[in-house]
Amino acid sequence: MATILAKSPLLALKDFVEFDSWSKNLLILFVITRPYHLAFRFQMGFLPHAVKLIHYQKFACMSRCLIKASEIKKTPITPAITPDEFRAKYDKFFPANHYGGLILSDFLFIAKDFKLGDKADFCFEYGKAADAFNRDKVFIFIFSGIDLNKGCSGDLNHCSILTSIDRTAGFSIWTPSSDGTDHTLPFPMQEWHDKKFCALTVWRSC
Repeated sequence: MATILAKSPLLALKDFVEFDSWSKNLLILFVITRPYHLAFRFQMGFLPHAVKLIHYQKFACMSRCLIKASEIKKTPITPAITPDEFRAKYDKFFPANHYGGLILSDFLFIAKDFKLGDKADFCFEYGKAADAFNRDKVFIFIFSGIDLNKGCSGDLNHCSILTSIDRTAGFSIWTPSSDGTDHTLPFPMQEWHDKKFCALTVWRSC
């Protein structure tokens, strides 16, 4: 599976964490997570396209989820974006050594740019995630901390999209793989805890 860059400081928070002020929290996230890769970003411009593509497939799970979200939520006003269009527009956010990767502040900025929403909450409780998806009809990105491959238990941060969830029957996700493919994977409810899933709900305030 492709990986996100690093564990976000926000992933240690419990239950819902409301982003009451989008701009304020983006600034906090920017200060916390951005400086470590700024000095290296320019280097990727000198690498061949084939090498960039390998990096992209390996590290771009967050980018690829945003692209998929644009397909799911497309309207005549906000059409879907292609991978080439996405890379051309947002590659300034990609770190040199993790081309295609995104830190959380940039991920949320692009989600807002896509008009997916201007509000975001983290939710670690399975039942609350189910209510947000089924009752409140919000869009949910899913972060996991354990390798999603069956039988694997090693640490592997990854981003996916929630496609269905039931309070007792389990849930399913759309997830990009590091070989460039993508898959819809079903999980029993217990895997929510075993694979260290958490939900990032995104919605528009008006």
